Amino acid sequence: MNLPFKILSVEDDDFMKMYLRDIFWLHAAQHNFQFKMVDNIEEAEKIVSDPASRPHLVLLDIGLPLRRGGEVDKEAGFKFVERLRKDPETKDLKIIIFSSHGDKEIQERAIQAGADQFLVKGDQIPTEIIRVANDILLRK
Repeated sequence: MNLPFKILSVEDDDFMKMYLRDIFWLHAAQHNFQFKMVDNIEEAEKIVSDPASRPHLVLLDIGLPLRRGGEVDKEAGFKFVERLRKDPETKDLKIIIFSSHGDKEIQERAIQAGADQFLVKGDQIPTEIIRVANDILLRK
């Protein structure tokens, strides 16, 4: 039996947290997912920096607070992706940006920063989110 794919969602919107939790919970056994969620960059960095808890895939919102209860930083997601890509320990992590920003310029910037995929919230049905996550996780 293969180890489960660890997925970390970094999302601060309560509705989206419930939505994503339910999607990945429903598909966890079928796709061998282990899903964890945090709502700020500081917690995400702790999880990602520890080899024992490091996920295989990060599902990341762009505008996030740096700390719990902090003010949202519109650059936080981009900076986090760039840090992950520069660090030899995390450079190969799979990253999906899941954001409400459908603007092409923001999407291109996220891909240039190192994201593997950009999904716009509300544009995909749950099975499409799962398919994209699986496709990215299975890429070499």
